[in-house]
Amino acid sequence: MSVTDIDEMSIEPGALDTAELACELADLNARITVLTARWMALLAEFDRREGWRNDGQLSCVDWLVWRCGMSRKTAYERARVAQELTRRPDVRARFESGALSYAKVRAITRIKGADEDTDRRLLDAADAGTAADLERLARHFEKLEEQERGVDDYNRRFERRGITTSRTYDGMMVIQKVVTLEEGEEYLAHLEAAGDSSAEESSTAQRRADADMALIRAGRASFDKPGHIDSHTVHVVADLSTLLVGVGRAELLDGSPVSIETLRRMSCDCGIVRHVLKGDSELLDIGTRTSVWTVAQRRAIRVRDHGHCRWPGCHRRTCDCHHVVHHADGGATAVSNGCLLCPQHHTCTHEGGFVVTGDADATLTFVRPDGTVLGRSTASYGEAA
Repeated sequence: MSVTDIDEMSIEPGALDTAELACELADLNARITVLTARWMALLAEFDRREGWRNDGQLSCVDWLVWRCGMSRKTAYERARVAQELTRRPDVRARFESGALSYAKVRAITRIKGADEDTDRRLLDAADAGTAADLERLARHFEKLEEQERGVDDYNRRFERRGITTSRTYDGMMVIQKVVTLEEGEEYLAHLEAAGDSSAEESSTAQRRADADMALIRAGRASFDKPGHIDSHTVHVVADLSTLLVGVGRAELLDGSPVSIETLRRMSCDCGIVRHVLKGDSELLDIGTRTSVWTVAQRRAIRVRDHGHCRWPGCHRRTCDCHHVVHHADGGATAVSNGCLLCPQHHTCTHEGGFVVTGDADATLTFVRPDGTVLGRSTASYGEAA
């Protein structure tokens, strides 16, 4: 912005006549559009690089909510439009020139799978109509697609539904889910709502997997069972030497080895059955299933933390109870030593190298792996300070 522009903006609106007001409004609106287009291009590149991971955020949407103060709905729309513009050069060019408003761009990008010819027709419609006209056009386009699918076709496809699984040799499991297109779209919509994923990058699969597990855990916790149930029941097979000196065998019942940090994360909020062995086969003890946190403690922590994750910028409500000082390090299983962390940020804390310190009843400090402070969270608000 030049000095002349700044001088013009310093003039009080009341000193301008009506024609001058109209001209300045139109001119500033065009500038805002150009700047918004630039902001969208920066956002798309930032998301492509996954720059939000540097601040411990789980998605670009989370970062926008935390860093830019947007509502979650607005942040999701901005991220969605930014990614869609990378695939639609004609729309992007018109947007960057200031000739196409953000409201019209948002409506146009809701028509997915458009080719260049379709985009040119949509741009013609944008020149002739309003943003509301384009919104109606987008809804009409979606209804036409729905009408092309008949009931008989749906029934045939419904019979093909199913879930199959297979284990890999690197400690992973492949789960293949086959559902109808309609149920698939509903499933993806739920994943987007839970995980706020928008970019069609390789990391999208990871974010969808996290969202899927969050939905399953939340549904399992409320499915025909009131109140809290443990998110895991861990059967730990350990050598006596592991319990005494922290070195030795630690694995699940199927023989899968468990890292210390993963075991510590899971034991933060779960029921544990211990299987203590001496040597290869002598069974010394089978412990009973115990809950780390009592129901009353869980309820108190949930009320204090407003029912959502305490990580700065995160508002997910499917959470584990995390020991600020792990009980293996002498930390008490007390409300003042417990906070809510969503499964993703719980993993960041144990396996990801992030550190949480402080008093859960007062202020918690979240530190990145490089030692810099990410943010703070107060018990009175359950949000980043």
